[in-house]
Amino acid sequence: MLNAKIIIIGNEILNGFTKDLNSSFLIKNLLNQDVLVDSVVFIKDEVSLIVQELNNIKSVDFVFLTGGLGPTSDDVTLEALDSFFDKKKPKLINNKIGTAPGLWYQKKQTNYVAFPGVPSEMQLMALNFFLHFFQKKKIKNNFLQVNTIGVSESKLAILLNQFEKEVPKGYIMSYLPDNIIVKLRFHKKTDNTEDVFSVLKNKLNNILGNLIFSYGEVSLQHVIVSILIKKKIKIAIAESCTGGAISKILTSIPGCSQVLIGSVIAYSEYTKTEILNVNLNTIKKHGVVSKEVVEEMAKSVMKKFNSSFGLATSGFMGPFDKQDEKTAWLCVASKKKIITKKIILKSTRSNNILITTRSVLNELRKEIL
Repeated sequence: MLNAKIIIIGNEILNGFTKDLNSSFLIKNLLNQDVLVDSVVFIKDEVSLIVQELNNIKSVDFVFLTGGLGPTSDDVTLEALDSFFDKKKPKLINNKIGTAPGLWYQKKQTNYVAFPGVPSEMQLMALNFFLHFFQKKKIKNNFLQVNTIGVSESKLAILLNQFEKEVPKGYIMSYLPDNIIVKLRFHKKTDNTEDVFSVLKNKLNNILGNLIFSYGEVSLQHVIVSILIKKKIKIAIAESCTGGAISKILTSIPGCSQVLIGSVIAYSEYTKTEILNVNLNTIKKHGVVSKEVVEEMAKSVMKKFNSSFGLATSGFMGPFDKQDEKTAWLCVASKKKIITKKIILKSTRSNNILITTRSVLNELRKEIL
């Protein structure tokens, strides 16, 4: 497997004013080309620091630099590369949506590629470069990703204790938790042609069952929409605390219009009572964040849209002032069954919304499998 190093250049990133999006994009897309990133370095917009970092590089196939290419005074990457390569002229990489071209140098066995720091420009240029560079390269199956939901990383590690001991040598397994989703990733570092990944998948299926929702980069929402379309199941959604997040991620999937009839953002008590007909006495007795209210929301939205399932959420997303406000209720209702679940929230507001969204979708997934 080939290896690479990424150098992210920019004072704004190091000062915390700009979020780095480029390294994660490069890592993910390089892995698709069987290129493993060994390290990511962040440095200031200073010629001497860039040259020093380039001089320290040893034994990699690729070096990718982002940032510092452009017309302003802090764009010093070209000057640093001129110094490092002794003014050798690079090949230019076309920038279709910006002004600064990318730069491609070769020195001994290493390819040095510099992109502008603007994510939209960098991403398009990088994809075009990969298409050109790797078009004749036979892609090997050196990577496997298994996506699980509804089980914590620590519990997953217990379930897979014996499995890990049986993973063949030359294969690296890692856990990547992401708001109730845990991705299991396997990298093959050998030239072994045996189809070990199929064996690993079969073993994991036997151990984890429907805790696995997909393989590779297939998202939870894509899986759910596909099942709904295949089984011709219609759904409707009543969202309070998630504020439309469930509807948003579902409608990002092509074909969702075939299965999502409609949704209501019932954020206020008024909307809950006047639009969804939640009983005011239920709210007064149990509170808006309660099992009883979320069940009435789910049943009401299912009836209003004449759908097979009604989904509903209500909760406190934070930031929290009181210890007892770290909960959310979610419900998946059908004509035959009502699933209601209380979840404890401990993260940031945005993460809590995502956790609640994924939790209710996972309950739906288990019902329609």
